[in-house]
Amino acid sequence: MDHFDIEYGQKLNDFEIPRVYMLVFEFLTMLTHLSYAVFFFCNSVTFMGFFNIFSVVFYTYGIVAVARGTKSEPLIKAALVEIVAHATVATLFMGWDYGFQMYLICMVAVPFMFSLRQKFDSFALSIAIIAIYFTLRIACVYLGFTIGDRKIHSLDKLWFITNGVLSMVILVLIVLVFRAKVSWINHNLELQNVALKETASLDALTGLFNRRAMGGYLDRIVQSGLPYIAALLDIDFFKKVNDTYGHAAGDIVLADISALLLKEVPAEGYVCRWGGEEILMIVPDMSLKQGKELAERLRVMISQLEFDGGGSTYGVTVTIGVSEKTSAEQTSDAVIKIADDRLYKGKSMGRNMVVSE
Repeated sequence: MDHFDIEYGQKLNDFEIPRVYMLVFEFLTMLTHLSYAVFFFCNSVTFMGFFNIFSVVFYTYGIVAVARGTKSEPLIKAALVEIVAHATVATLFMGWDYGFQMYLICMVAVPFMFSLRQKFDSFALSIAIIAIYFTLRIACVYLGFTIGDRKIHSLDKLWFITNGVLSMVILVLIVLVFRAKVSWINHNLELQNVALKETASLDALTGLFNRRAMGGYLDRIVQSGLPYIAALLDIDFFKKVNDTYGHAAGDIVLADISALLLKEVPAEGYVCRWGGEEILMIVPDMSLKQGKELAERLRVMISQLEFDGGGSTYGVTVTIGVSEKTSAEQTSDAVIKIADDRLYKGKSMGRNMVVSE
């Protein structure tokens, strides 16, 4: 059967950063901080040396956490705090010429990755990072402020270039993450649209297409010009099932028969709940003889179903009227009307049969 099977329970803020991106980020930042630690200790900037030892341990833990499947958002939030703190303190210790402040620029967009309660929170965090950047600019460039005399002028250009390259690599990773998130959101929205469309087209009890959906399908098949058969099925003495075993039992009968039809009707066909206990099947490119054979096989299979009657089992039978489109001028309503007439002819003849003439 032509039937969708879509699950779409995810929220749009459930996006997880691809693990490979997280591993590259954590490993890159760990190695960077390790090199920083060596540099700072070698140049007697002891506080920054220990700061970077802490950062190495922090990102090593991050690598382990990513490998274990920890969600990405808490790790990125923690990394944001560490990078902003490190960039700020390193700039204050070493001055503007070493380029540590460039990491702040990369972090401006990161708050928008988070599923914060209010959009204002993301803007506030980004504005705070920008404010830190310009405050450092004023302090270090215009006021010439540094913590102690720690400038190693022979290396400032090398470190500026190194920090510039690394910050751009991080920025590229951030862009890739944003692209992945946009792609994920678009895909999820497409699934939800398909599922919503399906929900509007399906009968809630049986999972069959509803009458409206069948009308659209008939319009398409008429436009295609393909021949088709129409088979209208009705459950015999369905009211007696409801009266004897209850409406819940009747619902089970309808659902089980519908499941069988969805499985057995050819994939190119369409099955819908036409009304009450009536089910309409349309199968293109099938002759009346083939349609009768299909209907007879379905009738037998349904008669073999067993239902729980509370201490005993019972079965049901169906009557099916089959017709075919015989000319290009014949409307779908006319074809279905013939199947309906043959259905009621079968009922008047004793039920539990297929009538095709």
